[in-house]
Amino acid sequence: MKKADLSSLKGVFAGGDSVPIELKMQFDEFISKRGGKVTMQEGYGLTETVTVSCLIPNKNDKISSMGVPLPDMLYKIVDPDTEEDLPPGEEGEICIAGPTVMLEYYNNPEETENVLKVHSDGFKWVHTGDLGYMDGDGFFYFKGRIKRMIKSSGYSVFPTQIENIINMHRAVSLSCVIGTPDKYQIEKIKAFIVTEGRP
Repeated sequence: MKKADLSSLKGVFAGGDSVPIELKMQFDEFISKRGGKVTMQEGYGLTETVTVSCLIPNKNDKISSMGVPLPDMLYKIVDPDTEEDLPPGEEGEICIAGPTVMLEYYNNPEETENVLKVHSDGFKWVHTGDLGYMDGDGFFYFKGRIKRMIKSSGYSVFPTQIENIINMHRAVSLSCVIGTPDKYQIEKIKAFIVTEGRP
């Protein structure tokens, strides 16, 4: 694709997981140098909402955001323990309501009850199990999976934040950060790194 003319591109979308900032910048530069007028747009969705339900507008300057909810979709951030709505800037669980939300898990009422909850506003919300926050402009940010969060010495550590920093090093191709059991710190942080093969 190094010689490709990308001027006809109408949109480039990424999903499935957060794209490291450095990779997104490299990708956008690659498109631009070949005549493209668009940038990579990250989105957010899950099986329980059928498809993407939040998307970054094109030419957006909020680099680490997953965007704004699509029409008819509602997003909010709640305290995972109390389901209380949290104000902009505070991290909590991402919850989604709207017409694409599933009816239930097939033959699994217990899991359905854990994930689908009617809040005091009367809407049925999907509790995603993902941590994030909303900024003052209504843009949402993904921080990590609640189950993947590492508890170390009393601090909540998000593996993706560490991975993003490691991946910025020019000798790193890919990284994965996990927590390993530790009797003093509860969990220690361990990183697996794939190098580019250059110093």
